[in-house]
Amino acid sequence: MENGIVERDDVDPVEFTNNLKRACSQYYGTAGPVFVSYLINSIHSKGYQEFVNEVSELINSMEVKLLDTIEQLAKEAREIRAVLKRMAAVAVAGFYASEAGILDWTPGQINDAVVSVRNLWLSDMGEHISELDKALANLRNNLISNMANFECINETDARIPVKMMGYHNADYLMVLPGAFSDFCGSYSPKQLLKVMSERNYLDADSGRLTKKIPSRVTRKERPRCYWIARTFLDE
Repeated sequence: MENGIVERDDVDPVEFTNNLKRACSQYYGTAGPVFVSYLINSIHSKGYQEFVNEVSELINSMEVKLLDTIEQLAKEAREIRAVLKRMAAVAVAGFYASEAGILDWTPGQINDAVVSVRNLWLSDMGEHISELDKALANLRNNLISNMANFECINETDARIPVKMMGYHNADYLMVLPGAFSDFCGSYSPKQLLKVMSERNYLDADSGRLTKKIPSRVTRKERPRCYWIARTFLDE
């Protein structure tokens, strides 16, 4: 690409860049300056070092959340941790923008948005992570984000999810076969089940990959599910 980032042949790239810089310095929104003013006022009111410490603690805390369930991937591909650090910083900036009244999102919404971006990025990592690791990470993230769609097997008056995907107890997620296929996305369910069985993440009846859910007082049906150990979610 002869003109670098300027993908046009009808303009001089240097002139185009200078004109863009000049326009950006004259025409911009109000959120940025207001946000900077808010941060400066926070520094004055809290003290520089205390504010810096506060920001560092928030970023570190968010980074830990983003690393949750993917520590092994982060060990295998070090650039993952560096990227997550930057995502954590974006999340913290969002928290402060929300606190300042600039961003109309709750901290929970900001957290969910950044986690979703993390998941999309991990799914698109390409050669940095093996296809198998990508598939397992995708499955793990889908299971975690759909926990509300699993019925607690131990509660006699458990809430039945609107979108039923399976059951859970303290040790296992019991995933209905149809839901498991959806969680796998474009990856092979059969291959993932084979790998999970080999790694002792799957509990099943002899000669099968599934197992019936336990008997319950409230209902007679015992559908066959894939029993996935909760330890899989912690990897």
